[in-house]
Amino acid sequence: MASLLEQTIRTYSQNAAHFAEHHTNTENWQPMFDRFRTYLPSGRVLDLGSAHCRDGQLFVPAGYEYIALDACKELLDLATTPVQRVQGNILSLPFANQTFDGVWACASLLHIPKKDLRQSLAEIKRVSASNSCYFISIKAGMHEKPVRGAYATPRFFAFYTHDEFSNQLGMAGMTILEHYNAYFDLRPPDNFTVWLCYLCRPA
Repeated sequence: MASLLEQTIRTYSQNAAHFAEHHTNTENWQPMFDRFRTYLPSGRVLDLGSAHCRDGQLFVPAGYEYIALDACKELLDLATTPVQRVQGNILSLPFANQTFDGVWACASLLHIPKKDLRQSLAEIKRVSASNSCYFISIKAGMHEKPVRGAYATPRFFAFYTHDEFSNQLGMAGMTILEHYNAYFDLRPPDNFTVWLCYLCRPA
């Protein structure tokens, strides 16, 4: 039987074109990117769970060295921004220690089962420099479960409260620089989402 993560990757693979077509807008994440830039105005950045490299439209024009990683090859193949693309697993990143100056994990760790979150946070720390900056966004909630949503097969989601996730960041050796909630519709009118957003550094 496929693991929760494997099933989620399979769902994205089967629906890559639909997902990319409906996730083109970077405007919702522009304010978070602007805050990220105040802590890391330049450098090599890993987009962790990049999908079709949408957020490369923020980083490349701003002069960053942008590397996109996703587990789904079909999504990576749909990238329209000419960037370095790597297929890989968030739980075992295919990079050497301290490769990156920053990590951008926008709506990616929410697909990791809670029991594996500590491992993914450890991998983020391992591949980033000691003075690096991280952006992490997850969905607010209290459970973890497969969600069918717009597709015939489900994707796995882990939802967190602020107290729960900030505690996990602390145990992983990360210091929160800023935390705020973002409210916007991904597919209005029936999918209003509260995002918990964090800017962090290694402790």
